[in-house]
Amino acid sequence: MKYVLTLVGLLAISTFSLAQTNNQMTSAADSDPQARAVLDKMRQKYEGFNSVQASFQLDLNFPEQPTETQNIQVKQQGEKYQVEMPGRTIISDGAAIYIILHSNKEVQINAVPEDGGDMGIMSPQSLFRIYESDEFVYVLAGQTTEDGKAVQQIEFKPIDEFSDYSKLRMTLYKSDASFKRVTAFGKDGSRFTLTLDSFKANPELAAGIFAFNKADYPGYYVEDLR
Repeated sequence: MKYVLTLVGLLAISTFSLAQTNNQMTSAADSDPQARAVLDKMRQKYEGFNSVQASFQLDLNFPEQPTETQNIQVKQQGEKYQVEMPGRTIISDGAAIYIILHSNKEVQINAVPEDGGDMGIMSPQSLFRIYESDEFVYVLAGQTTEDGKAVQQIEFKPIDEFSDYSKLRMTLYKSDASFKRVTAFGKDGSRFTLTLDSFKANPELAAGIFAFNKADYPGYYVEDLR
């Protein structure tokens, strides 16, 4: 989850207030069942595709600094994926994760975690599974209209009081639970917002894009951390 947040006013509150969430909801099991139903619908929607191609915009806001914006390209087929972002490429063949750091000319190889938890959005599908983690308690927090369409917001509060983040806010389109964006609020005043710009379901993807070939990166140092 930490990787998601480094890559990547409250609305009217419906069933619960955020204060109630903080005071009364202390474990993932306490999460709002209405929010769970919405998140289940979102996950089923995206995991129903054989392959996906998407582009995201990541806005990084730090106190008293201008917003930094990064563009992220994602291709995925099952448990395999490729992520392109400024300065790095991430490839997973389903068994290992290859983090290619272009500025350092370095490749780090990690095993895919069995539970998928620690690698965060390094695995794109983890974006749609964060509610299944024991790291958060969540609640359906509000509804509004954006660009003429109704959207719902779900607030996630970290269970760990020592988390660097006070909360996450996920925004979904109400009509079909399509993902719009997620924002992480840092306790230091920073804010990271990951917004879906474009999405294509079941695209034809080139063969071999999920395989790491060392010959494609001459001069790169490879560190195997598996």
